[in-house]
Amino acid sequence: MITRNPIPDFGLESSNPLCAGISNGTIVINELSSNQEITYFLNGVKTEILAIENLESGKYNVTAINEFGCEKDSGIILEEAEAISVDIGADLNITLGEEVLINLISDIPNDSIISTVWTLPDGQVINGRLFSVTIKGEFSGILSLIITDKNGCTAESSIRISIKETEIEVEIPNVILVGSSSNNLFTIAPNPGILLVKECFIYDRWGNKVYSVENSQPGSFAWDGTFAGSECQQGVYVYKVLLRLASGDEKLFAGDLTLLR
Repeated sequence: MITRNPIPDFGLESSNPLCAGISNGTIVINELSSNQEITYFLNGVKTEILAIENLESGKYNVTAINEFGCEKDSGIILEEAEAISVDIGADLNITLGEEVLINLISDIPNDSIISTVWTLPDGQVINGRLFSVTIKGEFSGILSLIITDKNGCTAESSIRISIKETEIEVEIPNVILVGSSSNNLFTIAPNPGILLVKECFIYDRWGNKVYSVENSQPGSFAWDGTFAGSECQQGVYVYKVLLRLASGDEKLFAGDLTLLR
């Protein structure tokens, strides 16, 4: 009498990765044989899990071997998801204070986009669901956008925003008259072309520093002709001012300052 050992039987179900380049595909092994001790292999690697997750796209082979050494093979393909894309245009060179509307263009409809993350040239991050932003010519830097669709897939685009080089008129006093109602202070007037006063130093004729301020906004500080609570002598002083401009460049100004009483 010849006994024929049973061949293991199983079926396969699968779900493809939802996003291009992301390993979130699934293969499920459905056992169809009863009363058999079956060992499963996925691409030659033993698996005790019948719902195998976090798989990338590609070809897979499932092998089942029972206690009699009988086996069955079955192949399945997880298809690569189509990548989504987004574009916010070309690099821009704009004038100081100019406003430009930036729109996103994507190969998926807007109602499939569940979130946007815009990072502005000054580092500000805007989260939400915005399909356009208005950029004002204040900072040079990178404007970037990340979109996320309903499946959790992401796409990114970025451009460089540059501020055109223009001559900035910086108002720096050369005379201060203590007690005057108009020019009694040394200060750097607010200017849209100036982002930051990195350094402002004033020295007397012997080279002693009588005033200093660093990393301050224009118009937020002033020298009143005193040092350590005492009035400075009338005479000629020297200033050195280092500014960070809206273009991202730094510019040094130096000159004489006459103090009158």
